[in-house]
Amino acid sequence: MKALIKWPGGKTRLLREILPLVPPHDEYCEPFVGGGALFFAVEPAASSLNDISSELVSFYRMVQSQDAAFLSFLDTAARLFERLGLPSAGGNSGPMDAIGAFEAASYEHRCPVFDHGNFLRYLEPNMKRSKRLSTAMKSSFYYMVRDEYNTARKHKAEGSYESALFFLVRELCFGSMFRYNSKDDFNIPYGGFSYDGKDLAAKVKRIRKAGSSCFFRNCSITSHDFRDLLPSVRRSKGTFVFLDPPYDSRFTGYSGNDFGPEDHVALRDMLAEAEYSFLLAIAKTEFIERLYEPLGLNAKVVPSKYSYSVRGRNDRSVDYMLIRNY
Repeated sequence: MKALIKWPGGKTRLLREILPLVPPHDEYCEPFVGGGALFFAVEPAASSLNDISSELVSFYRMVQSQDAAFLSFLDTAARLFERLGLPSAGGNSGPMDAIGAFEAASYEHRCPVFDHGNFLRYLEPNMKRSKRLSTAMKSSFYYMVRDEYNTARKHKAEGSYESALFFLVRELCFGSMFRYNSKDDFNIPYGGFSYDGKDLAAKVKRIRKAGSSCFFRNCSITSHDFRDLLPSVRRSKGTFVFLDPPYDSRFTGYSGNDFGPEDHVALRDMLAEAEYSFLLAIAKTEFIERLYEPLGLNAKVVPSKYSYSVRGRNDRSVDYMLIRNY
């Protein structure tokens, strides 16, 4: 199964290098699950997932429980997004057709992101900026979702609606980036015209499939600091721990949670004492090499692409280190 949500630093491109290194195990653990590319590829029978991002964990729990309100909202949003920009029966596509789509959506869910009057207020400035009508309409929907998401964050609201907003923002923002302004508002723009054709309905279908899968229903999902989590991991070579921590760089606050050199040192110190099998996937830097070299672990260097877009650094080449104690 593929990952359910876009996340910076995802390891989908590295799976062909990582999967052959996964040892036999009867328990699987990820302290920094993020998008969970390896977890969904392995589909372990017994597993525990963790991430410091409470929003991400809430999303996974909604998927796991197959929360009806969460899924219904995503179904409606997916249908609306598909209709925006599609030609009507008369061959035209414009704001009036969009209003009909929003009215249909608001009949199912009364909320600000499905309000057609609200949509028209967002659409007017976007019509001036975009050369494509479909992009103007779909980006307007995204900015409505983004603003509602920011409002929910400020009120620390958590629930079906907020998790659905979180998923939509992750799917439609440019390059799966994380960035917050001085007011702590998420401010990444819409992904652009190439995102107009996104099949959100297919993504929602994948979410439903994951929620009905035994391997995902049975996994434990938590939100702890790795310092609190790792001591509780079962001490056995039958336990496999895959670690995908933030990069050693100044751009590591993917979800508003910084991860600095002192965190990398703390992680290294804990892994030095590990009595379980672990595989660490991390970008190769001088600091990381110096940090792990004294442990004498097996290390493999593989090239990849920098999948976290920031300040024009999209798709930058980077070498990864796959470090393991077995």
